[in-house]
Amino acid sequence: MVLLTVIAVATLLVAVVGATFAYFSTTSSNQFNGEGTQGNTSVGSGNVTGDAIVIAESDTDAGSFTATDVYPGHKEIAGIHVNAKSSASVSSKIKITYDVTENTFGADSIKVSLYKSSQNTTLSDDWFGCTKVSEGVGDEIHYYENCTKTVPTDLTGATLVGSEQTLTGRAQTITLSASETLTSSPAGVDTYYFVVVEFVNKGSDQTTADADKTLTGDIKIDVI
Repeated sequence: MVLLTVIAVATLLVAVVGATFAYFSTTSSNQFNGEGTQGNTSVGSGNVTGDAIVIAESDTDAGSFTATDVYPGHKEIAGIHVNAKSSASVSSKIKITYDVTENTFGADSIKVSLYKSSQNTTLSDDWFGCTKVSEGVGDEIHYYENCTKTVPTDLTGATLVGSEQTLTGRAQTITLSASETLTSSPAGVDTYYFVVVEFVNKGSDQTTADADKTLTGDIKIDVI
């Protein structure tokens, strides 16, 4: 009995080792012909009609300044209104520069700065409220200007962009902002920029360096 059992087990092992296992199967077919919804491609282009970045003067009287016969301490301001509008919220960038075509003032006599706000400030001619002052000091009479308004205090919600810059060249282009990001919306997003030019009062005699001098230039804005 013992001998028969051993033989039976050995036979079973041989049968298992040499067996071929069965599996389930089904047929396959490829029905993709590119004409149905599978694999279909459809692209429709949009239209940017009505989408725009509009750059304009913030006020008809204050988009530029053409002051004459000013004394040290005088300040001028120009406003720029930028409206970014698009059907979707997208970002664009602009560059703001001051192209000085002529500057005969003395070194370090003219400073330029750029301010930015989401709120408009109504500007006017002589917005700073500068008045001329003559003051007797010893055997001299000193002439200069005092201004009642200051920036950014009197510019609603405005902050300085970059840093105040001093003109050094007779003709030069200074970058007020290399890249300003504007985010648009369907209703349009307003951003207000203010360029301030100051004829610096150095607290000393500036007659030789700064009397009868000229500063001319253009503020330029480019979409980049």
